[in-house]
Amino acid sequence: MTTPLQDITFSIEPNHALITLNRPERLNALTHTTIDEIKRCVAEADASKQVFSIVIRGNGRAFCAGDNLKGMGPSAYTGDRLNELLHASYYSLVNTLREVGKPVIVAAHGYTLGAGLEILMAGDIKLATADAQLGIPFAKLGIVGLHFQLVRYVGLTKAAQMIFTGDPISGAAGLDCGLVTEVIPDEAGIDAAIAHWTAKFAQLSPFSISSMKKTLYKSFDITHEEWFRMWMLHSMTYMNHLERGERVAAWLAARGKSDAPAA
Repeated sequence: MTTPLQDITFSIEPNHALITLNRPERLNALTHTTIDEIKRCVAEADASKQVFSIVIRGNGRAFCAGDNLKGMGPSAYTGDRLNELLHASYYSLVNTLREVGKPVIVAAHGYTLGAGLEILMAGDIKLATADAQLGIPFAKLGIVGLHFQLVRYVGLTKAAQMIFTGDPISGAAGLDCGLVTEVIPDEAGIDAAIAHWTAKFAQLSPFSISSMKKTLYKSFDITHEEWFRMWMLHSMTYMNHLERGERVAAWLAARGKSDAPAA
């Protein structure tokens, strides 16, 4: 990253990229600068062959308390509200995390509200401490926010409760309703949980994961036939990919079944 970072820190670790929201004095509330920096770091991580997964976490006593209500600051689209919402808001960040070909691991603790919860939901692996506060407080603030992701994870009834009351749920409750992949007992366990998931992804097929991620999140929005055609295209591409032959051979060799048919 040649351009200095203001709101986050970024590093390429041995098998993953680490993005840390770094405005602890503001509970890591998002600004346009924060969003732009995360998107640029995600693009750099996606281009690196050293990176098998991308981790996003927060510094201080919160993961992310949402958008910065005192002002989001300047953006490249200042003066053009529509393009600012499309390209500079947390909506654009959710799209970035959904579209990147590598798995995204989000580790949440403390306040994870509004846009912060949207980032957590945009992760492929969603980690949360048991006492994390996960919520959409827009009704309390007179804000109209997005809920496209929430209803798909927790269902209509739970989503209505969370959206209309604005009351948060705990990380432990998030696991029960399908909002969270894994609950971590407390903040001290976040590093170990991240190490577990990043090590796992470093052993898996990047091409396979990238291809399946492209179809996974479209499952709610297209017909079965459309999805099947998309899957066939990715499957046929992978059948001719060098990585597939290498991984199948290694899998068979490890089991002493070199003459067995490929799965």
